[in-house]
Amino acid sequence: MSSSEVNETLDLYEEIYSQLHRTFRWQDKKLFMMVAGSYAASDKRFDLNRYEQLTNVIKKEASLFSPMRSYPRFTIASLLDQRFEEPHIQYKKLVQIYEAFVKGGFKRGTFTYLSALIVLTDTDSSNTPETIIERALYIYKAMKANHPFITSDNDYPLAVLLAELNEDTETLMNRVEDYYLKLHQQGFRKGNDLQFMSHILSLDQTAASNTHITNSLTILDRLEKLGFKIKPMHYPELSLLTIINASQADLELVHSLSETLNHKKTFKWHKDINGLLAVNFVARQKVTENTLPQTGFYTTMETIIQAQQTAMMAAMISSAAVVSSSTNN
Repeated sequence: MSSSEVNETLDLYEEIYSQLHRTFRWQDKKLFMMVAGSYAASDKRFDLNRYEQLTNVIKKEASLFSPMRSYPRFTIASLLDQRFEEPHIQYKKLVQIYEAFVKGGFKRGTFTYLSALIVLTDTDSSNTPETIIERALYIYKAMKANHPFITSDNDYPLAVLLAELNEDTETLMNRVEDYYLKLHQQGFRKGNDLQFMSHILSLDQTAASNTHITNSLTILDRLEKLGFKIKPMHYPELSLLTIINASQADLELVHSLSETLNHKKTFKWHKDINGLLAVNFVARQKVTENTLPQTGFYTTMETIIQAQQTAMMAAMISSAAVVSSSTNN
């Protein structure tokens, strides 16, 4: 990623955010930082009118108590717009898949919509939505059996991504748990963020767990030496850097990007999000340039970036829910 590409990405991010903030100024600022960042890292040109119309369509078609009448529609709209040429039509299909999830045993809510979006996006799968839903519910219940106090609805999307691997479920869950326990033994804090990290690493079926764990520790050490204060909320990004086999130069670029954002007036109070976006920008660029170490790994990496993006969006949606609740009380 050259310096000119870095500047172009940051300029695009700022411009998109500025448009969103002017139009939706009463909504949660952090949510639109994530939306703007996802557009800046994608190939889809941002069009404010198209995006606003889509959010309005989603709100209009949502039932009275649907989360799509509130802030989650902004996230869903951005992901639909980036992934489909006719997002308005695809939203109707999304609702159908969502209802299939509910019928299959998932609770109604934002994270079930995110799960439905993953199934809608997976055009390469030979499985029917019903098959994926059944496998995902089995995986989710296994996750909850292993970690009853930290597993919740926000784990639905990762369960769906794991279900799409078409791998023996017992083998898959053993790998997830192996990552979780070994990472904790190396000093990572137990909790839902570590579970997210374990899930994302498990999406890569090509590497031994010990290899990724060793690389995770190396990258963690390098990031801390660069001045990053790694918190559990950063674990999903750390797993993404691990899987792309981030070099010292990649990490220095992540640091440079995040520091640039930290010194901008608009974003300086949101350093955690700046770091998350910097990782996403670098990872997306590596995939686009096909500089990953393994050929044929592109599709897997797209899935893993999707998982990391979903984790980021889920975190922001949860945060926005807290803000909305405190404002209304």
